[in-house]
Amino acid sequence: MFTKIKISLLPVAMAILLGLATGLSGCGEMVSAPVEESRSETITPYYFNLDEHHKYTYLVDDKRFAQVPYELSMHMEGRHEDEEFGPGLPIYECDWYSTGTQIPGGYYHGYYAMNDQMAYYMGSNPKPETFVWLDLVAPVERGQRWSFPYGIDSNNTINAEIRKTGLTASIKDSSGEPVLFKDVIEVVYINPAERDTTVKWFGKGSALIAEWKYNSKGEKYHSKQLLKYEYVED
Repeated sequence: MFTKIKISLLPVAMAILLGLATGLSGCGEMVSAPVEESRSETITPYYFNLDEHHKYTYLVDDKRFAQVPYELSMHMEGRHEDEEFGPGLPIYECDWYSTGTQIPGGYYHGYYAMNDQMAYYMGSNPKPETFVWLDLVAPVERGQRWSFPYGIDSNNTINAEIRKTGLTASIKDSSGEPVLFKDVIEVVYINPAERDTTVKWFGKGSALIAEWKYNSKGEKYHSKQLLKYEYVED
């Protein structure tokens, strides 16, 4: 069943993500919450719904692209013809819209490849040879690890791990009331070549709810938080 989520965040300085249990500081205060381990044989419950009409909107804070937080919207367009990235990995299209310079001209056309066992973000090329990001790999359970080449240098390998499962996360809305996300997983990606770390949190039924990036000094230079997830008719 489709779950429609609409969330309005406070300004970034006041937005609070609770229960991600990371001990990291970022867009607001981070505190721990009880963890109940969970496991899924497929990634489908935790990843984007890539079918047509699904829309995800985020609040992004990244000074490389804008001096103030800005919105980024992802409009899913469904299957990209009948092409596959690999055997059993159909390709999907996504239109990105943003007021930040992260999306030059305000519009970007991207591609994903996904089945129930793994999901790739492929950038703007449906037949990429480099810069293919492997977001999730089944089974979804604590301790699940995978590696993938990333970038022009094929020797550069990203090491990913699901560090936590069964988290409860909450984002305060504009009235100050928390909106709960249950059964959230935390995935950490380490890039040894660029010496930076990406942390993503995926919620069951809500996909990516937050993403933070840290440089080699442990300084956070990018954050992204879910504002709303909705089904939009043409």
